[in-house]
Amino acid sequence: MIYIGVDIAKNKFDFCMLNGDAKKYGSLDNNNSGFKKLLALLSKYEDDAHVCLEATGSYGFDLAEFFFAKNIKVSIVNPAKVKAFAGSELSRNKTDKLDSFLIARFAKEKSPKLWQAPTKQDQDLKAMYRRWEVLKHSRAQEKNRLSSERNQLSLSSIESHLAYLNEQIEAVEAVLNNIKNEDENLKQRYDLLTSIPGIGKVTAFMFMTEISFELFEDVRQVVAFAGLNPKLNQSGLFRGKSRISKTGSAAIRKTLYLPAVKAKQVNPLIIPLAQRMEAKGHCQMSIIVASMRKLIHLAFGVIKSKRPFDPYYRHSIATNELIETMT
Repeated sequence: MIYIGVDIAKNKFDFCMLNGDAKKYGSLDNNNSGFKKLLALLSKYEDDAHVCLEATGSYGFDLAEFFFAKNIKVSIVNPAKVKAFAGSELSRNKTDKLDSFLIARFAKEKSPKLWQAPTKQDQDLKAMYRRWEVLKHSRAQEKNRLSSERNQLSLSSIESHLAYLNEQIEAVEAVLNNIKNEDENLKQRYDLLTSIPGIGKVTAFMFMTEISFELFEDVRQVVAFAGLNPKLNQSGLFRGKSRISKTGSAAIRKTLYLPAVKAKQVNPLIIPLAQRMEAKGHCQMSIIVASMRKLIHLAFGVIKSKRPFDPYYRHSIATNELIETMT
């Protein structure tokens, strides 16, 4: 197996081809021409080639999609994992060339999961969801300006821009709903997620675009992906305060905050969790974080089982198992 570590940037990418102990470095343009040149270098290894790159925004998506279409193994890995691997290797220097070698070494040593290209519908849904979020953020900024602005000319401009943003938000939301309704799989996922008390349309679309539940074997992996897993601070007799790792997606944590606040008031499985934590003296932020984790657990459950939210699901399973042992 030959491992190709790719350090991606906006206009170019550096690569390291690791074949046993032999290394070959190069730098190519981050476009279709550059991808074809790298493919030509891999022509005699295509069946035994594994391309690996870090998840750094959208810069590497075209490269990953190109090689996936050529039936070459591709992995897109969390940069935090590569950084931790570099620390374990006592790597001190950092250049694009060395980073590509490090990524190739990581692929060889850790055998990361293979990447699956999303469908066009999934791509469209993600693009429009992110556009929706940008527009809503711009609207919130303009509303804040509106409340403090005193100049009439400036006020008129802000009001005009707000009207435009409202139109765009409604239009993008309509496109999101059309994409979802025209694809049976997306519609099923949306309905399953919104069956959970506390999860509305915004959170459902976030889960559908930011987390590919099907690719995770364990819900703990999803929690870690969101950066909501505990980060212990202990050494010997010292016991420091544990916090969440925050090594995952900040966008997921941000979107889950308000649904978690709502869920601890309306979700029959999260209400008792919040009450137990309050009784033990936990602060509100700790309770909200625990509620965020619970929402991920519930979302993972309904997607994996393809069953809508049922607060008595575990009880039903236990009852059925008891009946089976008695018959």
